[in-house]
Amino acid sequence: MLRVANRVHEDLHPGLDEGADAHGTRLVGREDGDLRQPMPVQLVGGGLHGAQDGMGRGVVGEVPPVVLPADHGVVEHRHRTDGSLSLGRSPARLGDRLGHEQLVVHRTPSLAEGLRRAAVSFGPMPAWTRLDTALLVAVTAVAALVRFVSLGTPDQLVFDEIWYAQNACLLATAPDICGIAAPVSAAHPPLGQWLIAAGIAVFGYDPFGWRVASAVAGAATVAMTYLLARLVLRGADPVPAAVGAAVAAGLLAVDVLHVVLSRVAMLDVFVALFVVAGFVAVLLDLQRGARPTGRGIGPWLFGRPWRLVAGVLIGAMVAVKWSGLYSALGIIGLVVAWEIVARRREDGGPPVSWGRAFGMALRAEGIRTVVILGLVPLVVYLATYLGVAEGSLVALPWHEGSWWRDVASHQVAMAKFHAGLEGHHPYESPSWSWFLVKRPVAFFFRDGATYEHIMALGSPVAWWPALAVFGWLAVSWLRGPRGLAIAVVLVGGLSAYLPWLVLGAARSQIFIWYVLPALPFIYVAVGVAAVRWRGWARGALAVGLGAVLVTFIFFWPVSTASPLAPDDWRMRIWFTDCERPGAPTLTLPDDTINAGPPPDGWCWI
Repeated sequence: MLRVANRVHEDLHPGLDEGADAHGTRLVGREDGDLRQPMPVQLVGGGLHGAQDGMGRGVVGEVPPVVLPADHGVVEHRHRTDGSLSLGRSPARLGDRLGHEQLVVHRTPSLAEGLRRAAVSFGPMPAWTRLDTALLVAVTAVAALVRFVSLGTPDQLVFDEIWYAQNACLLATAPDICGIAAPVSAAHPPLGQWLIAAGIAVFGYDPFGWRVASAVAGAATVAMTYLLARLVLRGADPVPAAVGAAVAAGLLAVDVLHVVLSRVAMLDVFVALFVVAGFVAVLLDLQRGARPTGRGIGPWLFGRPWRLVAGVLIGAMVAVKWSGLYSALGIIGLVVAWEIVARRREDGGPPVSWGRAFGMALRAEGIRTVVILGLVPLVVYLATYLGVAEGSLVALPWHEGSWWRDVASHQVAMAKFHAGLEGHHPYESPSWSWFLVKRPVAFFFRDGATYEHIMALGSPVAWWPALAVFGWLAVSWLRGPRGLAIAVVLVGGLSAYLPWLVLGAARSQIFIWYVLPALPFIYVAVGVAAVRWRGWARGALAVGLGAVLVTFIFFWPVSTASPLAPDDWRMRIWFTDCERPGAPTLTLPDDTINAGPPPDGWCWI
């Protein structure tokens, strides 16, 4: 029931509560959105009761408004329109005395309909509960445990640690400790190596010291995945939303590939962390939605703090590896699309054309977006070269001895390195095969009475069904409603993977671990399914989650170089079609070879 003044609407019930958890039963509201000054609108018996406030902003019936949910969990009942409540030209916001908005009343159905769709998909996040805290702590603790236990094993440099750990050592300590006088690789920007160097500076130049930063980043990515899933599921009830977020984060916590990359001093785990954090920041920005007010550079630049955070994270992900640019473009595209869509119905009339909406968005946010998502990332990227590039900061870029020239020279060197990659690697694999787990990579192998093996392996029991769930989510979104929260999941996953499908046909020497930044979004899709699915589908999902855990335990020894009897090791090598054209067939993994063709078939050796 919605009653305004003397008019009662039995068929429009906003679904408010009078309990103590509603922060009191008196609602306050103002036309300009300031919830601190009360209007005579009260919550009684689950309904809103209101009267004119003495300033002409009370009950008028000239324009049919639409009541929409704001940020406190209220759901519009059957999308009904009430014709008696309108508070002037601007939308009215009703909320409690603590400033939590309960309802937004818009002056025309046309404007409200577009915002209603956004409210459904970018709807209210349920209040953070103790269950959320418990599950977040638990899943992060599990992630940290499996990443930190025996982190110093093997007690030597493995696979690409020979490049990144040694380079990082030079950033953290003296060359005589590192055993090298100059960097051994210039294939990537320096931020990831700075992070590895931080661990070396604290714990020393030993296996634990050069791997600890990766382990921290891996556990942090699991926590960040929980937050991302929780934001995506904020329209659900608190308990299912928390469980769905725990499912997403838990799957990443026990993902074999993510665990392996979190236990070696390589770069991709840092890219994955910054990518997930970047999408969390942009989702928070879009959820907030308010445009900066006030004059001056401060409000103009910092009025959307989460968008600014996203800009910093874009710079960070690209400053670890250039492949972070793929996800950066996904974030930028998402923001641009949101700004355009939001303006199609901005003036309260019929939807404007896409061209006009683009022009409106360009005028309103174009310069700010270029600064926040363009210049800010560039500043972050360049800042990572402080202490790496040599020369004078005040010298002109084209002069000898200029710091800027040295930075530019490194960009040219990286471009030449990647463009000039030729030949094949025995452990490379085409990008179309990554989710099929055709060719994992031997990071380390030592044989004897027992076998010790680190295999960068996808989680087959997790990846194959999860990819199908991601496809289901994409089809559901395309069929509608096309909510932006789900769009974040889809854009996050696709922007991290689809570019490799294109590049896979143009270059060799790409590897299964390049898919790492896409995995959190694949698992968030499973978390959404855990909330939405019912009946046998939810039961099948529960069985699948159990199977994932069992599989993780099964593959744990070949993820961590734990000693295995040869027969036990062979049980974990599911595919052995390892004949290589023009090269010897692999019968055991060989982490020392870096040239030659890969097997044509499915080979896990």
